Amino acid sequence: MNEKEKEIDRWNQRLRNLSDNQYAKERELRRHRQLQDEIDNIHNQNNRLFQDIGSAWHRDRKMAVFLEDQRHVYQRQHFRVMEEMEDRQSQLDAERKALLDKEADYYEARRKLTIGGEQS
Repeated sequence: MNEKEKEIDRWNQRLRNLSDNQYAKERELRRHRQLQDEIDNIHNQNNRLFQDIGSAWHRDRKMAVFLEDQRHVYQRQHFRVMEEMEDRQSQLDAERKALLDKEADYYEARRKLTIGGEQS
């Protein structure tokens, strides 16, 4: 095997490794989206629960105030969690894009090597 073939094999190995990384990133993105869906489902259930409890206790002023305070605490926590989830989603998307860009660069370097041009 000459040096050019060895270098092409090295690029092919880099591409295989990159493909594995992309597959792992896609799995992580799917898990993250599933988690977001679960959080949305729990949020909707909690909102219904607060509404149901609030309608049952609306005549008791102390309980109504307590429930409203708890609802606000929950809303703030939910907002914080959703911000963190959105930040993580952005990070995962950026990592995925970086892997795709790297893949394009690897294919271009291998193509140049294959046709006899200089690699970068």
